[in-house]
Amino acid sequence: YGFRNLSLSRDGNKLVTVKIDRRTRFWISPASNLKAGSVASEDFGRFDSVGWSDDGQLISQANRGNGMNLWTIDPADGRPRLLTGGSTSDRTATWVHHQDAVVFVSNRSGTSNLWRLTPKTNAYQQLTTWTDFVEQPDCSPDGNWIAYTSWQANTPFLLKIPSHGGAPSRLLDKPARDAVFSPNGRWIAAEMLDPQSRTYWEVVVFPAGGGSELIHLPQIPPGSKIRWSPDSRGLNYIVTTAKGVSNIWFQPLSDAPPEQATSFDDERIFDYAWSVKGDKLACLRGRVWSDAVLLERKN
Repeated sequence: YGFRNLSLSRDGNKLVTVKIDRRTRFWISPASNLKAGSVASEDFGRFDSVGWSDDGQLISQANRGNGMNLWTIDPADGRPRLLTGGSTSDRTATWVHHQDAVVFVSNRSGTSNLWRLTPKTNAYQQLTTWTDFVEQPDCSPDGNWIAYTSWQANTPFLLKIPSHGGAPSRLLDKPARDAVFSPNGRWIAAEMLDPQSRTYWEVVVFPAGGGSELIHLPQIPPGSKIRWSPDSRGLNYIVTTAKGVSNIWFQPLSDAPPEQATSFDDERIFDYAWSVKGDKLACLRGRVWSDAVLLERKN
């Protein structure tokens, strides 16, 4: 959704561009039978992500007014409810477990930083004061830590910070991005930059409590939105075919071959998340299409 690739005629009277449209919907299935899912809410491409709160609400980000805000969606009725407001960019939210709070990336202080919101009191707290770009926060299962990516001099590093605020510390001494805590709290999965090529990313798993032990999982394509399986035995990720059909796959923490978890035969998966209890899977699914648009100046 949006416009790309502008071309202006020589006389300046005609402009050709490509309009991108996207239609999405939230699809939810019980973990016991991933073929028994149903649509929880339909939208016209506004939502960009999906997550879960402790009480079973969906969390997403969408530009539905003045800015990019956070929303909650009740799976029972599919109605979106505004969580953050204002003409800011609030995105990539993670629920702070056992604390009824949410941590997200926002530019409401002028630069990209981590913020915490307690919805019941509408109290905002800025957690970081970096001038570097930060993204992809993820909360530990006990609710005590937030892992996130901080881009420093165009190089990403993984940091963690107490969920109530405090001094950040590095999780790895190597460039890496997109950390995800395992449900049992023992491991963190992430994408690490190959130190030799500086161009290739590889999925790795390392102890959440620190240490140099790395489990390398080259079977998982980089950029495929890794998530832990509910039992912490391996990682899920998205595979999309050349025809634009996505499915979720499972890779054990071993050399065993990957297994296909879902069996969709149409539509793309833009994001997905397991519920906190691990008993439900939510997918943000839909289609993308494009059309050439001609704009002509009237005399």
